Amino acid sequence: HTRLQGDWSSDVCSSDLTQLSALTSDVFAYSDTTAVNGQLYNYYVAARGPSGTGDSDLSTAAQAGRSPAAPTGVAASNGTQLSSIKVTWTASLGATGYKVFRGVGSASTQVSGTLTGTTFQYEDASAEPGIVYTYAVKATIGGANGDSALSTSDTGFRQLAAPTNLTASDGTSVDAVSLTWDTVPGATSYNVYRGTGATASTLLATTSSPAYTDRKSTRLNSSHLVISY
Repeated sequence: HTRLQGDWSSDVCSSDLTQLSALTSDVFAYSDTTAVNGQLYNYYVAARGPSGTGDSDLSTAAQAGRSPAAPTGVAASNGTQLSSIKVTWTASLGATGYKVFRGVGSASTQVSGTLTGTTFQYEDASAEPGIVYTYAVKATIGGANGDSALSTSDTGFRQLAAPTNLTASDGTSVDAVSLTWDTVPGATSYNVYRGTGATASTLLATTSSPAYTDRKSTRLNSSHLVISY
């Protein structure tokens, strides 16, 4: 029964452990290639004397583990959500948590805290509209050896808000209808549509400014619609 050094009350003894290797006295390092990804282990070392003299007590424990494999199936939403970008991924065996990284062109900055090991999605509400972001995820088991490599990345972006405060001149001009609206954060241009009644189905123009003059409108009542993109 070989006791834990410095912990005489412990029930752990050499018979409870798996011996990984017997090394010569001039070797002071060992690589455990049998360790499972994502699993934390307690490691101990015992010194061996000449044949028949027995082993020393076990050293104090050192906890370590192989980092988990990088998550797979990372996907970011493409304009399906107005207030955030949703990032999802597939679980990594043994992971106790996940970290989400983001950037423009490459996922270089961590944007989430360490999420729990049962969380496989993240809502990035800090993403700005009009920007395409690259996302990747790391799995972790915590500690110095705990993070996986970055996963394969995916790009995502927020849905742009609809233009607001659209106004149209109402009979103030005999040859045109003037339209104005508020700018939309992240928008680079606007599509202007026109129709009669409640439907605006004809694309009139694409403009980069929040205003348009419709000189093709008839003197009948017409409806206009503006979409940002």
